[in-house]
Amino acid sequence: METGFRNARVRTAQALPLGWRHLTEVDIEQVIAIVVERSSSGADLVTLEACLLLWCGLVTGRHPTDLLAMTIRKVAKGSRLGNQPQGLIERSGKWGWWLRAAAPQDQKSVRKQMNPTSPFVYLPATEMVAMLAEICVEKRNSTSAGRFHISGEPQPLFATGKRAIGEMSRMLAARNPAGIDRARRATTTPEAVARWLPAELLGAPGGDIVPASVITGQLPSVARTAAHYGAVSHGGVIRRYEAAIRRVDALSHDDIPSDALVSHLGDKFTPTDTAVRHLIAQLTDGLANAEHDAADRHLAMMRYTVALLTFAFAHRGDSGSIPSLWAVHAETGLCWVADKTIAGSQSRRMVWVCATAARQLQLYDEHLGELQAGVSRAAAQIIADTRSGRSLPLFELTPEGGVRKLNTSVASSEALKRWGLPKNAGRHWLRAKLVGRCSTESLHAFYGHGPVSDGSWDEMSALDPSAYRADLARVLDTVLAEIGWTARSPAKTGAAA
Repeated sequence: METGFRNARVRTAQALPLGWRHLTEVDIEQVIAIVVERSSSGADLVTLEACLLLWCGLVTGRHPTDLLAMTIRKVAKGSRLGNQPQGLIERSGKWGWWLRAAAPQDQKSVRKQMNPTSPFVYLPATEMVAMLAEICVEKRNSTSAGRFHISGEPQPLFATGKRAIGEMSRMLAARNPAGIDRARRATTTPEAVARWLPAELLGAPGGDIVPASVITGQLPSVARTAAHYGAVSHGGVIRRYEAAIRRVDALSHDDIPSDALVSHLGDKFTPTDTAVRHLIAQLTDGLANAEHDAADRHLAMMRYTVALLTFAFAHRGDSGSIPSLWAVHAETGLCWVADKTIAGSQSRRMVWVCATAARQLQLYDEHLGELQAGVSRAAAQIIADTRSGRSLPLFELTPEGGVRKLNTSVASSEALKRWGLPKNAGRHWLRAKLVGRCSTESLHAFYGHGPVSDGSWDEMSALDPSAYRADLARVLDTVLAEIGWTARSPAKTGAAA
């Protein structure tokens, strides 16, 4: 029992999507066939709405009971969607979804340096949804003597309510009645329909739990922590959605409202690229302008190093320590990072140290060696002692020539908060940049979002360290270089060799 539970827990933590409760390709082919058959001419409103409900659940990942509470309406093309009700909307003859996106509920304050986010996601309707919506609107209009219209106040998306769910369930249960392999009971429920899209989004190349949650509105336990990091662009979400549903349907149009395209979805604390470039420029200027004073030179070098490493390690910047050069395994390039306390004990995660971070650690150690040679004997001894440890030496030189040690929180504040960014800004920013460029499994391990204790590295984990390292090695240095992070020192303010 214990082993089975642990395997299930680790499987969930590693975001492995498919299981016996999910619809297979055969199931999907049968669903498509039965929707096409039942929605043919002559079908009554209950059957038509059951077909629409089934297909909407399939291609939005929303539970049918949630879809029943939604509305249908027409909006002017230039109008802002804002906080209008969830549902299906028609703009200039083009159908689309306006749905609440899954996002952290406890993020309230928004700074100007952060990407603007929307609580709603716009998704173009698929061709099948658009066709069935038109048929249902026409049917509702004909059965109400022309009194039904969607151009005024929002109308219920489904007029037949729970009867549509009942009919949909019967349609699912009736799949392949003549076949020997009766439909698995777990795949004949309304819940099974809503499970298909999240599995497709996660199983796709570069699939990630954050955009999958944003699109489907489902926030499973494994996503509740990951969703706090990394706002994803609206356009990027739509591209992922289009790729995921391509096997069963296609988008009916690509006309996206302008207010949707300029917004991001999810995390409210992801800094803009402009804010990060400004941070790098200010820290680099500090290195260039501190050449003649040892205390200022060290402070500038420490700030730049801490800031770069909080980005490269996705460090929380609030507790624990930042690894030193000597904490990195010489052969694998891996090291442990302990930057969070859970239930009174330190939780740790294993990170891969990219070439940019490794070079910065080396430059920082060389800088400390030069500094050590130019200070008093007492100060030199303190610096020598801190250099030999596995934690990055963090200190400042006092006017009297002494050494004042700093903890990780203070050093991170010195490096980032003085330029308007929170201590964990790099952690939020990096998660957004890595979405789709490496696997969710690797991101869970890198961010420490697996089980407690050693997380993705405990004895029950199936994570391959070599694959994990290779996954991150393809992208980390590139992502950092694209924004302007390079290894630097006071003597080498350009990119260091």
